[in-house]
Amino acid sequence: MYTLDDYLEAEQSFTMEEANKMHRELIDSLMDGVEYEMYDTIIKASVNYMAIRTRWNIYKEERDNDQRTKAHNAVIAAFDDLADYQEAHNREASWRDAIGYEANGKYYRKRIGDFGLYLAFLVGLEAR
Repeated sequence: MYTLDDYLEAEQSFTMEEANKMHRELIDSLMDGVEYEMYDTIIKASVNYMAIRTRWNIYKEERDNDQRTKAHNAVIAAFDDLADYQEAHNREASWRDAIGYEANGKYYRKRIGDFGLYLAFLVGLEAR
């Protein structure tokens, strides 16, 4: 069985405290309705990605790598779109630097997806 300790040993993983800090920086940076809508897009993409990702090891016969990759790409694009918008409007987007960029290597791609999963996890807790 996989635990948080196992995850923390992975390259470019983050602790729950680090994830909370990145999330706090992200939501504190939201300034207008467009940014809130973009955040909502991030959440929807993350929840969709989580639905696919969580089934990956359980339902191996249903694996669709193209679908998973598209969902992962949607999460990355949603983060990039918000950061690009904020930067174009001379706003702070340091949260995006903290998450990392796909161009920095494959483990950063995983880290970005992991952060999306963290956000989806929070959405699940919020529905409690």
